[in-house]
Amino acid sequence: MSYATLLHLMPYETLSKTSRHLVISSAEDVDQILNPEINLVIWERSLHDSLFEYANLCVELPEGHRDHLRMNRRSQLPGESLFLEDVDKLQSIFQKLNGNKKIQIGLSRVTTVQCPLFHVDFVPIRLITTYVGIGTEWVEEEDCDRTHLGCGRNDHLVPDTSKIQRVAPGHVCLLKGEAYPGNRGYGAIHRSPIPDKPRLVLRMDCL
Repeated sequence: MSYATLLHLMPYETLSKTSRHLVISSAEDVDQILNPEINLVIWERSLHDSLFEYANLCVELPEGHRDHLRMNRRSQLPGESLFLEDVDKLQSIFQKLNGNKKIQIGLSRVTTVQCPLFHVDFVPIRLITTYVGIGTEWVEEEDCDRTHLGCGRNDHLVPDTSKIQRVAPGHVCLLKGEAYPGNRGYGAIHRSPIPDKPRLVLRMDCL
């Protein structure tokens, strides 16, 4: 079923809404994603160099060794505790945003383009942060044409490629999806980048 068909079947909560993004610098402001007029929050933050060094080590190791590092919290590698604390912190924040419901967490080594087409997610809210490699790409509301969602042509949806923006490594993006109450037809438009090297991506969804 196409995106256009899904939108036709789902009643809109409002027809006059203008969704927009918001850039924040504090964890205290992440709840701005709950604002009906905002569909994307980007939390710009600074992380310690040793955390990124540990993340780069994880992404370069073979799969079996990488799993061992994730499971063994006593390896004492530089940056390990900071990395694990950051994941735990984001999990706590995301659970509170979703009313302490159960969430699904995925930490993945990505070497291919997972979602090359600009799209919206059919979830309430999704959290994504890229520790290694290129971050999620997104566009401002006024720089895209939603009528072309699902057509399979990025150049129709986003005619001016210079308007494509990218989330920096370590920054957190909270994307409001089509399943969020009152947000049908206004999900944040984004895509996965073409990786220039393996990426380490953390994603959280509410179950």
